[in-house]
Parts: sequence; C-alpha cells; structure tokens
Amino acid sequence: MSRKFPASVVLIAVLSWTSVAAAGVVSDGLTPEELARVQRGEVVVHTNLGGGAKEGYAAAFGVMRFSDAGQFWSALGDYDGFPEFLPRVKKAAVIKKEGSTTWLELTIDGGLKPVTYTNVYTHFPDRQRTEWVLDASRPHEPYTKNTGYWQLEELSPGVFLVEHQNAVGVDFGAVAVIANRVMNSMLKKDLPKVIENVRRRIESGGKWKAP
Repeated sequence: MSRKFPASVVLIAVLSWTSVAAAGVVSDGLTPEELARVQRGEVVVHTNLGGGAKEGYAAAFGVMRFSDAGQFWSALGDYDGFPEFLPRVKKAAVIKKEGSTTWLELTIDGGLKPVTYTNVYTHFPDRQRTEWVLDASRPHEPYTKNTGYWQLEELSPGVFLVEHQNAVGVDFGAVAVIANRVMNSMLKKDLPKVIENVRRRIESGGKWKAP
C-alpha cells in the first residue's frame, strides 16, 4: 500500500477495549463512511479519552495489504523488536512464554518519565486476534488497567482491515491533572502512527525501523 497514513506517534504499545471479549467483525465498528475512508488509506480513530480522564479507551482502524495474515502476526509477534517500530517503546524484554502466551516487560516514554510494566499477550490464530492484559502480579505503576487487542478482517484477497484497540486506567497521584492530560494526548495523537509503523514493518519483511 503506497499511500501514507497521517503522521502522529503512539504511546504505550497500547490501545484496546474495556474487556477483552469475544472477537467480532472489525468492520462492524465502523460506519459505512468510515469504512470508505480507511479503504482510501486513512486511519480512523475512536476514543472517549478527554483532558484529565483517568480511564478510557482508544482504537485505530486502517487497511493493510499483504499476501498472508501470517506476515502480520509474525511482525506483531516479534516482541523483542517492538522498540524498532512501535513509537515510544524504549525497551521490550520477553519474561517467559507458554504456548501462545507471552509475558513482555515494556519500558515506554510516558511523557513525563519512562514507565515500565508487564503485559501478557495471547494469540488466537483461529480468530485472527491477539489480546493483552496487564500482569497484575508485577509492578505496573501508574497503570490500574492496560488491556487491548489486534484484530484482522479480510475484506478481499490480500486486503485486510486492521483494528488496534486499547483500554487504560492511570493513577498519577498528586500530579494527576497534568500527567493525565499528557497520557490522553499521547494516546489520541499516536494511534495513527502505530498503524503506519506496523504496515512499514510488514512491507519490509521485518527490517524497517522507525527513525
């Protein structure tokens, strides 16, 4: 796909729904007008995050082209490589793996200071979906919640509608007003860049790195 998506940048290797529930059809989350926009190469963003909110969700929808869905999941399964193509991710370390589930410690640029936390990723190949939740057994300040998913829907041979959604809750204590606004701004502005960077990573066969 040669058309460029809008340039912005991403927050926390994050973005999902309030509960990581059963997968639906990605296009059901878009109006006919929005679906037409993503098919033209745009990224559509949904969010209920506002200035000062401590909890909310954001989602990005875009179209990607690749010959096989395995190319997409291979790029997103390169957890150690997240800092190379996901904005704001400074470090990613696989803690352990059990079957299709991976525990990943992430350090991100949180705007005010680096933030380190651990997510648990599970891939469901039969559903064309990867979900994650915050590992509550490990330190995760300032997060009170971090759940999300990637979901694919094949619109036509080689043309896939991609949804990246994330629900987060944060508690910054005494500096909540300023810090929450920084967090919300990053989430809303960075979503399109996630879609763009993943697309470039796939097109390059896993070699493209963000500048």
